[in-house]
Amino acid sequence: RWKQTITAFEGWDIPKRTKIVSLYQIVGDTTIMFQGINIECLKIAANSESKFGKGHSVFLFHEAYGFVLIENEINGFSTRLKLIELR
Repeated sequence: RWKQTITAFEGWDIPKRTKIVSLYQIVGDTTIMFQGINIECLKIAANSESKFGKGHSVFLFHEAYGFVLIENEINGFSTRLKLIELR
């Protein structure tokens, strides 16, 4: 487990100098289908809090490919970023 504090600057409707505190934890290993093959990834979960609300994130990280999946839920809104191709 580790704690990280970042300061967001203006953009994405975030006022200047907004602090976001996140608590991360390695959940374990998981498998995901990527380009037709199963790859082993490290699963990391995070809970975040700022003056705008609370959020939860899940990251799947592969040693060679980097982050292959990032899912965020903040105040009921969800985003999902997924690696779709290597070139």
